[in-house]
Amino acid sequence: MAVIFLCMLEMTFQYAYYADSNERNTDSHALLSLAALLSSARYSVSLVILLVVCMGYGIVKYDRAARRTRTAGAPAASQWTAGRRATVSCRPALGTTWNKVVMLGLLNFVFTTLYNAAIAAKGTDDNPEVAMVLFTIPLAVTLFVFISWVRAQHPAGAASGGF
Repeated sequence: MAVIFLCMLEMTFQYAYYADSNERNTDSHALLSLAALLSSARYSVSLVILLVVCMGYGIVKYDRAARRTRTAGAPAASQWTAGRRATVSCRPALGTTWNKVVMLGLLNFVFTTLYNAAIAAKGTDDNPEVAMVLFTIPLAVTLFVFISWVRAQHPAGAASGGF
């Protein structure tokens, strides 16, 4: 839901940028920078969710208190299936791995934001290629770590060496 919301916000600001640019015949760097920031946030959140799901964890928050009340008290009618009690599974927690995932997501957000800012400033800067290369390399490293981490989570992907 957060990715869809960020995408809608990003498209709104990109539309506002182009509408303002067509109306005044000048570029609004504030709207373009905000759209680039939202694009970076959407991209980083998408990669973090992809990594978490590839690790086998869910992204839906589980209500542990509701589980305790159902199992401790009388069973609800929906928990009985053909005369047997249905099991309620508790998804495992990420633990300390979550800190690593968030850190990688934040690094990706920072480097994607810098890269998008370099692209936005491309028309105004005299030498944008140097900035683009400086921001492309760390972004490529974070993406490589993401892809390697996703491939390591899939048993056939790590062993086969190919896609």
